[in-house]
Formats: sequence, C-alpha cells, structure tokens
Amino acid sequence: GINAEYGENFIRARKIYSELPQIVHDLERRQLFEAKVEEIEPSIRWCTFNKTGSSKGKAVSSGGEIDFQALEKQLEKDNPSLDILKTKLEDAKNESRKNQSIEINEVVWKGKILPLKSEKVKLHLLAARENAQEMEKTTNVDKKFALYDKVLLEYGEAYSSAKELGHAGKRSKTGKESNQKDIIAALAEFISHEKLKWSLQRIQEMIGSMEAKIEAAATAAPDEKPKKVPKPDELSRLYDNLIQTLEEIESLLGGTDVNATQLHNAQIFSAKIFRIYYLARGFLGNFKWPEALALIERAQQQIPIAIQHHKNNKSLNNSQSQAEIQKLEKLEKAIEAERWIIHARAFIATLQKTNPTASTSSTLVEVIDEYDTKPVSKNRLVAFPPDFESISCRPLLFDLALLEINPPSLDGRKEQKRGWFGLF
Repeated sequence: GINAEYGENFIRARKIYSELPQIVHDLERRQLFEAKVEEIEPSIRWCTFNKTGSSKGKAVSSGGEIDFQALEKQLEKDNPSLDILKTKLEDAKNESRKNQSIEINEVVWKGKILPLKSEKVKLHLLAARENAQEMEKTTNVDKKFALYDKVLLEYGEAYSSAKELGHAGKRSKTGKESNQKDIIAALAEFISHEKLKWSLQRIQEMIGSMEAKIEAAATAAPDEKPKKVPKPDELSRLYDNLIQTLEEIESLLGGTDVNATQLHNAQIFSAKIFRIYYLARGFLGNFKWPEALALIERAQQQIPIAIQHHKNNKSLNNSQSQAEIQKLEKLEKAIEAERWIIHARAFIATLQKTNPTASTSSTLVEVIDEYDTKPVSKNRLVAFPPDFESISCRPLLFDLALLEINPPSLDGRKEQKRGWFGLF
C-alpha cells in the first residue's frame, strides 16, 4: 500500500543519513545529517503504525502496545531493494576508508614512529576507529557490546594482516625486506595492545552492568526482583579475566611507561580484592562458612592497603582515583556486614550439628519443645501420610519345616455317623 511505499522510502532515507556521518569529516555536515535522521523518525513510526492492520498482530506486544522496532524490521524484510541500498552504502564506506587510509601513514608505539604501508592494516584500523566512535555515541547497552565485538574483530583482522607481512618478510632473503622485520613486529605489538585496551574496557563495562543488577536485586521488593541475577562466580571469572588482560598489557609495554605501569598495578590490586570477595560470595551460597569467612577476612585486610596504594599513585587523575577509592570503601562496608552474618550462620550450623534432634527433617509435633531458627513450612507440621510401621509375623523357617512333617491319621477318633433311628 501507500504506507508501505512511504515507509520504504523513509527507511531508505534514514539509512543513508545515518551512514553519511561516518563518511563525511565536516562537523557541520555531520550535525546536519544527524538532525535529518531525527526528523525522519516520526514519519517512519507513523507509517509502521498504519501498517499494523496488515501485520496480523505480529508486532503487538503482550501489553497491547505496538512494537515499532518489529514493524520496521518487518518493513525492511518486505522490501528486498533495501539490501541493495545497504550494499551501496557499505561500498561507499569502504571507499571512504581507502581515502582516509592515505592520511594515516604512521602510528606511535613506545616512543617510536612506525610507518603503515599495508592497505589491509590501514582499512582494519580505520574500521575499528569508526566503530569506536559510534560506540561512544550510543546509549543502548546491547548495541554498545555489539560494537565492542566489531572493534575487537577489526583489530584481530589487522593483527592477522600484520603477521602475514612478518611471514612474507621471513621468506624474503633480500636485505631491505629483512630490515622491516623489527618494524612489523612492533606494529603487531601496537595492534595487540590496542585490542587488549578495548577488551579491558569491555570487561569493565560488563562488570559494572552485572554489579548494578546485583545491587538492584538486593534493594528491590520481593515482588519486583528480576528473575535472572548474575551469580558471584560469573563476576569472579570476569575479574580474573580483567587481571589477566592487565598483565598482558603490562607485558607488552615492558615497563617503558612508568605512569601506565603504576596505573595497571593499582587496578590489578583492586581487581584481586574484588575477585576474592565474589569467590567468598560463591562459598557463602554453597553454605561453606569457613571458606567464605577466610576469604572475606582476607579481602578486608587488603582493602586499606589498596586504598593507600591508590592515594599514593600520582598517575591517576583525581576523578578516577576517587572513584576507585569510593568503590573500595563501599566494599569494605559490605564486607563488615556480611562477616557478622557469616559468623551467625556458622554458629547456627554448629548448633544443629551438636543437637541432632533439632533436624530439619523433624516435624513440629516431634520437636515442639525445641527452638529452631528456620521457618516452619507446611510440610513440617505433621508427618502425613504416616510412616510404615513393622508388625509381628510368623517366622518363615516354621513354614518351611511344616512341609516336611507327616502328621498321623486321626480318622479313628472321628465320631461315627449313625443311620435312621440310631439302628445302623
């Protein structure tokens, strides 16, 4: 219909205007294109709203509201000509990257200027830079993590291209090519460092998102708690990955940057404390009180040292150091509260071991004179149905012996039957 045709044209226009800012370098023209995208959005929503009559209710959510994103996807699916437009825009972006690659001729790594002569490496570095710029603008969490994956993929491709150059230099026996071996190795280190740096940011984003979910679930009402809450083991693994990434970055730098080394050491120290804390939370969930208490106390002992380490570190700026210190102080308060909870639960578990009659399997009728800290469920009031009870029966040995006994005949003792009138 007319609405579908208009919707197709509007989506095509929005696609073009949303991709053009990545190609054009003029700031005013970029702002103009972004303003055009905002102007087109209401028109697309109007067309998708009018198309709901022919969508057979597929784009209506459970609450009765219209899912405009689903309608836009359906509209794009019904118009295969948009794929041609996407292909043309992708070609235009690649052409723009080639033009920009002419401007990128060198990178700086460890104070040395490394020339970029490979077009493949240049294109991948430019693609990673474009995705990083787009990631800074977006506020959608899912889209941001998708862009993180694209950035890491582009740096991985650039690293592979640099390694191919190194293998080609090894096969060559000319002196000129062999002199490029150190430059190519340094370039591979630079690309690996950039990839690890973005991987570090991605892990930090994931940790912040998970910790926010755990905090929201702890403060939410019982009816409003989310169904899926991150587990402590997941966060401990993320902090383990964070430590490993920081150590790999430091090994690549090799101590050439003193400020960066101090920063990484401070971050590693803090990450180890949080890893210990979430490992303790995991043991706490499995009712392993001694292990949880030992780890909690270990983390509590290390927090003041970490705070002082951040205060003495001059490489951290004020906002970043204050944020780290506040996070550690907040953790210290949480540990102080949980430490006493672990003590109380461990004491209750000790009492239950020393007093076996007050077991959780006993019913309330059986332990009516005893105090139990756990709430009584409906299934623990009385034993129903009653348990089976043993009753006395004949021993099986007597039944077997009876089969071997031949009792005497008692026919002689039977009373004789008489005939009529007692004559016979």
